[in-house]
Amino acid sequence: MADNRPTDDIFGYKPFVDGLRAVSILAVVAYHAGTPSIRGGFVGVDVFFVISGYLIINQIVAGLKSGSFSFAGFWARRVLRILPPYLLVIAASLAIAPFVFVAPREFIELGREAMNSAFMIVNHYFYAKQGYFDVAAETKPLLHLWSLAVEEQFYLFAPLILFGLWRLAGGTAAHHRRIAGVAVAGLVIASFAVCVTGTGGTNPAFYLTPYRAWEFILGGLIPSLVPALRAMPKPAVVVVGAAGMGLILATVLGIGHGVPYPSYWAAVPVIGACLVIAAGLARPETPVARLLATRPMVWIGLVSYAWYLWHWPLLTFARIRNFGESIPAWDWSAIALSLALAAATHHFLEVPIKRWRRRRGTLGLRWPTVVSGAGAAFAVALVGLVYSDVVAPGIERAAPELWAGMADVDDACALTGANRLEADCLTRAAGGPIGLLIGNSHARMIYDVVRSNAQGSGTTLVSLVSPGCQPYYPVDAIRRADLSEACNARLADGIAAIGRDLPRPPDYAVVSARWNTGMALERRAGSTSPGDFAEAGLSRPPPDGVRKIMALGVGAMIARLEALGVERILLIGPVPELRFVAPDCVARAAARRISPDRCAVRRNQVDNRRSASIATLRYLAGQFPNVRFIDPIDVFCDKALCRPFDDAGVLSDGGGGFALGFQKIILSRD
Repeated sequence: MADNRPTDDIFGYKPFVDGLRAVSILAVVAYHAGTPSIRGGFVGVDVFFVISGYLIINQIVAGLKSGSFSFAGFWARRVLRILPPYLLVIAASLAIAPFVFVAPREFIELGREAMNSAFMIVNHYFYAKQGYFDVAAETKPLLHLWSLAVEEQFYLFAPLILFGLWRLAGGTAAHHRRIAGVAVAGLVIASFAVCVTGTGGTNPAFYLTPYRAWEFILGGLIPSLVPALRAMPKPAVVVVGAAGMGLILATVLGIGHGVPYPSYWAAVPVIGACLVIAAGLARPETPVARLLATRPMVWIGLVSYAWYLWHWPLLTFARIRNFGESIPAWDWSAIALSLALAAATHHFLEVPIKRWRRRRGTLGLRWPTVVSGAGAAFAVALVGLVYSDVVAPGIERAAPELWAGMADVDDACALTGANRLEADCLTRAAGGPIGLLIGNSHARMIYDVVRSNAQGSGTTLVSLVSPGCQPYYPVDAIRRADLSEACNARLADGIAAIGRDLPRPPDYAVVSARWNTGMALERRAGSTSPGDFAEAGLSRPPPDGVRKIMALGVGAMIARLEALGVERILLIGPVPELRFVAPDCVARAAARRISPDRCAVRRNQVDNRRSASIATLRYLAGQFPNVRFIDPIDVFCDKALCRPFDDAGVLSDGGGGFALGFQKIILSRD
């Protein structure tokens, strides 16, 4: 027989909702700890968004219905609920950092993360930072706060929108429901649509609030499902709850890194969470709701917010301390410590604040609370500013030889953007020799020393450097490989500009790139033909062991340069790709008083990684009489290890890039 109890009680405290929070935080923490079976634990954040929408949106609606809603009161409650533990963890991270960090870059990054986190805009910061030069997630102690920024940005606007809909609708309840229903449906559809279309590339759908709004809104709509579920037989509601939990667990266990996310995949855990909550509201006695309402699950749910805040900074500090490695004993110790800190934060901070709120009542939660919260956030942000603008430069000044950065590129002679050389560059080029530097970010890393040597001989250096783009001229085979159209255009247009604008051909060209990347292009291009190699200016197809697409792309580029009249071309081979940023690693080893060989990598691993690229570059040098190839491996490696340093200092940045000292050694030895 259907249970027709009134639905007013669905807005009270429901222990099973805290149990669902426990499922979410356990999934997230296990995923971040590297548990192999938890491939999609990141979907726990989506479940959190649904829970948040269910609770907060319905609080707003209840206030609007009763006439007690206040914007100041709402935002004051958000300040008291979110900011105290949130700012505590940011401040604690800033306090821990000097005991773990060694590099100016680390202090700069954390300082900027703290500033943006304090003002709840860190999701935009991380979104803007994505790209070729971004550092690994494990080096960002406050990366996880993007989700809190998304949530609070949503609740900055949600009450305004709900209040506007409420006032606009007016009239009868039916009239109100029609207008609100159409508007809400439109918001959900629009947000979900941009979530699907915005997934991929820089993936705004992951970080930005409009792309995630549908998850909160669906959470807010959960109570509308309850009457229908209460009209269903109990076994059917049991199935609904179990199906919802099944959807959540399926994504936690089944979605991996290869799946574009959030896209439409996010709908699976979101719908699952909605079904679990709706079924629990309709029938709290269902097995899933009862399991979630057990004391251990409820306790974990109660501390879940603080646990989420604490776990990631402690994990990242442990991994940074261990040279970027994830060591299970350290990781799980960090997880255990974060749970203990979460329990303490909940007991000594969150619970007392909650009691204080109840004593003061809603009248005591007004603009002074909001202003006080903003002031506390500003104070934390100020510490972040000190880290990025005072502490980091001080470290650089203390050891300039270790932390020296790259000099600015001569923009007048840089072929970027419009691919036109400025008049000043052309004037200089008319009076002396001309050099050319071509490549991706690795060419940018040797720019300083190549320009220094050029200036010593009165040579004007022109640069055609495109970070993230292999220097492959876009012949047909390269287009079939689906190399970025932007990369194709930059190289082709740049070489055309060299022939068009310069008063005479460059006397020489230096080509450097991260040659070991791009294997996916080899697979995408499919088979090659003799005609492909003829188009690239290669007299014979390459032998086995040579990367054919790399040979075609670089060979075609060399042929175009020779056609312009470039007489000497130098190909610089790949340097070892290490596991760490070399200056950071060497400094960290010194700080811990251990051998800097901790930053080295085995020679056989490097040789295996480089073999196909080396074979390809040697093949190209044999195809073109004016091409010379330099293999820098002996600068870094003995028979056993490859090191990013020698007695002269740090030689490489660790990602396969070049430091200034390394380039001086290369040029002096060859």
